Amino acid sequence: MVNLSRAVLTLALVGLFCGPLAADVIPVRYASDSGSKKAVESKLAASGVDAQMAHARAQRLTEEEAAFFAADARRCQVVGQEMWGGQSDNLWWEWLGGLGFLAITAAGIAIFAVSND
Repeated sequence: MVNLSRAVLTLALVGLFCGPLAADVIPVRYASDSGSKKAVESKLAASGVDAQMAHARAQRLTEEEAAFFAADARRCQVVGQEMWGGQSDNLWWEWLGGLGFLAITAAGIAIFAVSND
């Protein structure tokens, strides 16, 4: 039992002190700031993306990806909506379905409450 507790303690200490060894490393490709990345960033900013978000998204691209998107302005498109950023709109059938599920849930709770009385 003593050996088992020592082994667990050793593993816990190794895990504690080896945590920084698994820290994130910023790759070298993000550090470059080429003209194609600036072109993609300006195209994103012109299409309505926030300047900081456009910069972050352009920096995430590799050099080949940035050159691909910078070659043709039609390739840079804002697609989709930010679901949790307050920019998402529900369609009419999503509202109707949500209200239906709420009604079914309320009916189930009411039936459960009445049957257990």
